[in-house]
Order: sequence, then C-alpha cells, then structure tokens
Amino acid sequence: VLTAVKHANGKDWWLINPLLYENGYVRFLLDSNGFSEPMYQYDIGRDWDPNGNYGCAAQFTPDGKKYIRWNSDDGTFIYRFDRETGLLSDFQWLDNRIDTSFLVFAGMAVSPNSRFLYLSSLVDLYQYDLEADDILSSAVKVGSWDPNVRYRPNIWAGQLGPDCRIYFTTTSSSEKIHVVHQPDLKGSSCDFRYHSFPFHRSGGGSIPHYPNYRLDSGPVCDPGIVITGTWNIPEVQGALRELIRLGKEQEFISLDDINQALPPDFGDIEIIEE
Repeated sequence: VLTAVKHANGKDWWLINPLLYENGYVRFLLDSNGFSEPMYQYDIGRDWDPNGNYGCAAQFTPDGKKYIRWNSDDGTFIYRFDRETGLLSDFQWLDNRIDTSFLVFAGMAVSPNSRFLYLSSLVDLYQYDLEADDILSSAVKVGSWDPNVRYRPNIWAGQLGPDCRIYFTTTSSSEKIHVVHQPDLKGSSCDFRYHSFPFHRSGGGSIPHYPNYRLDSGPVCDPGIVITGTWNIPEVQGALRELIRLGKEQEFISLDDINQALPPDFGDIEIIEE
C-alpha cells in the first residue's frame, strides 16, 4: 500500500505507507538530494487490523487533497492530506466492512475529477461520492462479478489510465480486464463494462500503480487518447529473444540493434534528452 503524491512545490514527492502493527503512518520526502529520514504520524483515525494490510488498497485522489485506504475488515479511511507538510488530518471512516471468513483483496481507484471513489471487493464494484454530505449513503453498485465467464474473473486492483478510463484487473487468469469508461459520471452513467478490454493472452494479478505525475502541470488524463494499432505479440517476443541473444554475445547493444530486432510496424525507439 505504498503510494506517492507530489509535494506542494510541484517538484518533490511524498511517499507514505501505513505502519503494520501501530495506528500510524510513515512518510518520506524525495527531493533532489534523495530520500529524507522517515517521519512518523501516530494515532490518527481508528486502529487497523494488521491482517487487513495483506488485502488492502491505498491511493491519493488525483488532485492530491485526500489519502484513502480501505479493506474489507476495517472499512474505508479517508484523510485530508497537506502536500506542504505531508501530514494527514480530518479523518473520516466509512463502515463498509464486509462480513466474511476469508481474506478479500480490496481494489480502489478515484475518478479524474477526484469526486468519485471506486471500491472493489472481488465480487462487486461500488461508487462513492466524496462530495456527498453522507459519503457512505452515496454508495451505488455499478458492477458485479460474473462466475459464468471463462476463468471466473473477479474485480480487483484499479488504476486510472492516461485515457481517463479506470481499469480493474483480476486475481485469477483472464483474457480480459474490466473498464469504467466514464468515471467522472455518477452512478450507472459511469459505464462500467465487465470483462471488456482484451489481451492477446490470458493473465492475472496486480496492475502497476501510477501516481498523478501531471499534478500541478496539466490535466490528469486525456480522454482523446485512442489505440491506433496492434502488434503481433509472437513477433515482439521473438525480437526480445534476439536482443537477449545479442546481449550475451556483445558488451553493448545499440539503438540500431534494438530497432532492427523489432517488427517493422513497431516504430523506432529513440532516446530523448531533456
């Protein structure tokens, strides 16, 4: 549940992580000199079941104003975050705990406008309005697991994409993942589509977590981004094998080596210095 957000200066970064056996958080400041010494904040909000850390999720809202953490055993913790000091405040608790005898791997994502919180519990996907007077009562089920689909893909970890859609992966093998196409819209208008984004091969597991790199510098995402083509995966795999072979034979692999090994329609790779 380690996550990050830009400092208020727009250059440095805060990294924050919950403590395992204490009611507290550790934070680090990453600047041009490297990582700071750890800084701690204790007794903010409720105690957290240590076992719940193995199935929890945590993220900042895209605007960097809130830090949110949730799992099925403890519910949802919402804090206001000070990007200048790195301190949490104004704790809110949503008692949306799930009564279950097994560990639920929780998933989370927040809409580009930072208003709507999406929480997954493997079986269901709920949307919460963070601007509502009663956030808990604003919950709307926008999606559910279908056990009749091949591999029985559940709804797990979420990530806001650069195209302003939210993607949810599965814990099991699946040929497709799930997509919220209009996450800034309320209720069913968010257009959640179960098992709708195809892969060339089946796969499962976590999805990379990307913080908002564009905070203070531009829009969090661009809904105009579209996929303009596809690559033949076996060809790319063959290219990687060729590069591995060259790496064993040569001390140095040039950009020409890489571009020649890739399929013709892949495009050239360039190194851009800023």
